[in-house]
Amino acid sequence: MDFDGLGMLGSPWKGDTQNFVQERGELRLTAPYENGVSILAHPSLVNQPAVWSFKMRFGFNPSSQNHAVFYLNSPDVHTNPQGYALFVGEKDDGVSLVFQTADRVDTVIPLIKNLFTQNNPSFTLEVRRVDSLWQLDVLDSSGARMASGMGHHVSGFSGRYVILKCVYTRTRSNQFYFDWLHVSGNPDAQPARQIGSALADPKHLRLRYDEWVIPESTYAFLFPGQRVAEIAVIENEASVFLPANDGATRVVMPPLRDLAGNLTPSDTIYLENLARWPQVGEHLILSELMIDPSPPLGLPDTEYLEIYNGNSWPVYCPHCVLLIGSDSLFLPPFELPAQQAIVAVPLGKEGLFPNTTVVGLDHWPGMRNDGDTVRLLAGKDLLTEVVYDNTWPHQGGVSFESLSTEVTCASAPSFWVISDDSLGGTPGRHRLRSNADVLEGPEFLWMGEMGIGMRL
Repeated sequence: MDFDGLGMLGSPWKGDTQNFVQERGELRLTAPYENGVSILAHPSLVNQPAVWSFKMRFGFNPSSQNHAVFYLNSPDVHTNPQGYALFVGEKDDGVSLVFQTADRVDTVIPLIKNLFTQNNPSFTLEVRRVDSLWQLDVLDSSGARMASGMGHHVSGFSGRYVILKCVYTRTRSNQFYFDWLHVSGNPDAQPARQIGSALADPKHLRLRYDEWVIPESTYAFLFPGQRVAEIAVIENEASVFLPANDGATRVVMPPLRDLAGNLTPSDTIYLENLARWPQVGEHLILSELMIDPSPPLGLPDTEYLEIYNGNSWPVYCPHCVLLIGSDSLFLPPFELPAQQAIVAVPLGKEGLFPNTTVVGLDHWPGMRNDGDTVRLLAGKDLLTEVVYDNTWPHQGGVSFESLSTEVTCASAPSFWVISDDSLGGTPGRHRLRSNADVLEGPEFLWMGEMGIGMRL
């Protein structure tokens, strides 16, 4: 999509087309003299592998109030699109790639800073995707590479539009310039793929797909007995409303159509041993906290926390949030088998924990040594929390481990012990400990290679 014509853009462009004009071989934002947001969308049904290339310049130094966003594959045209989004100049004169939906934002390629420190920067952005691998290259006006970044993201989310979004104050409402927007890749010829299934509660089966879907019918069938169950679809999640205690053992779903028109085959879901969404009061706990990793005894020099499924069934967590103090960290969807653990660490530290189920989280705020509150939520529902303070004895490089797999809000020291593992902790290897070593009772004075000192 080159802009070598003259005047305003016509079909198939959508959005605020009246605010953009082609002139001198560029596309220029010519919005009214007021603070605002303007978007411009073009149909795009590529899947992957794919390449997106954007050449543009700012007539100013970008900021949080004046910047651009390129949405690579949005399903709809509006001012807050969803899908993969390339933020340009919003923060620290940098570029980042994220995946965002209505309820979460995942970092795909972390912010590359200090790219646009000069006024009126001109540059080209190239994004490449092959399977779950993403690469971002930033080129200067001469075509020389300024910076690169890479990341992984497993969503197969696909959309119908590539969207350009300009955020501006009134003095910058006519100072965005675009030379070209090129998109190339394979057309989306694959139907939606189911990536998660779980019982949200005894009456609701939830199915998650790797892209937005539309049902060919509003009913599924329950067997044995071939009874009808109503279904509803929102974006990439389908809900099946199950009659209570009717003996159904499997659900047959109707075909689902993705935004490119590809149909899934009819699908059978077996309810026996299906994972469940986490419920308030069930045994999903915070089982280990490494609040002070330095100096390390044998583990990586980084904070971590462990989430343990103490239930006898697997849980599927599509919308879980960690709160550390007042900071919210959104976990990507994950399934946790019965009596297994997942370890959360700062983004980029995942490789330090081999042979461990681990998730890296962006904007990790750090857990305070002198006391903090850590909570795990499903949506807005509190699943488990720990509140510790400076009366809990600790040593650098040694974690706190939970004694209980059942008490979900265990903030009393009687539920916790200092790890006695030679490495200083057991991330991903949750184990039950004796309550003889609880944190209250004896006063711990020190802990080291020669043992533990205490005052009785």
